[in-house]
Amino acid sequence: MDFNLDEFEIDDITPAPKKKRKADGGQKGKRGERELCKLFTKRFGKEFTRTIGSGNRWSQVASMPSHAKATFTGDICAPEGFLFSLESKNGYEDKVDLSNVFASKNKTLDGFLKQSVKEANDCDRLPMVCWKRKRKPWIAFLRSDDLDPSLDFDSYMFYWNWTVVSLDKLLELPDDFFFEESND
Repeated sequence: MDFNLDEFEIDDITPAPKKKRKADGGQKGKRGERELCKLFTKRFGKEFTRTIGSGNRWSQVASMPSHAKATFTGDICAPEGFLFSLESKNGYEDKVDLSNVFASKNKTLDGFLKQSVKEANDCDRLPMVCWKRKRKPWIAFLRSDDLDPSLDFDSYMFYWNWTVVSLDKLLELPDDFFFEESND
C-alpha cells in the first residue's frame, strides 16, 4: 500500500508555550518612584512626591520660570531647599550589569547619569540617581566632586567621576548634607 503524505492533514495537538508577560516599564518606574518618595519622606519628615508626568514633561517644563522648573524637574518633587535633583531608576536588570562596568562603560547607565546632570543643571541642583534592581537595596550615584572628601562610607565604588553608595548609608548623613541652610 502506498501512502501519499500530502493527502493527510496533521494537527499540532501540543499546547502552545505560554509567553512570558513582559513587565510594564512605566508601572515599574512609577512603583520605584513611589517607594523612593516614601524613603525620603520617612527620613526627613517632609513630603517627597512623584513629579507630575515624571519623565515626559521636559518640553513643557523648559519654558517655565525657575521656581517651577525646580519643582517639576527630576522624577521626585522635593521640599524647598533640597539640594538634589532626584532621578529614580527601577529595574534595568537586562541593561545594566555593574560587574561589566570594570571592563567598559555602560551606555544605559551613562544615559541615566547624563540625564540627571542635565536636569540638575536646569534647576540649579546637584544630580543624584537612585537605582534599585529587583529584590536588591537602593543605591545612589552622586558626582564625586559634589561630595566632601571627609565623608566616610563603609563601602562605595567609583564609576568614572561618580561615587556609588548604598542609599540607606547615604540617608544616615545629617540633614545639612541634603538641604541648604535656612534663614529661619
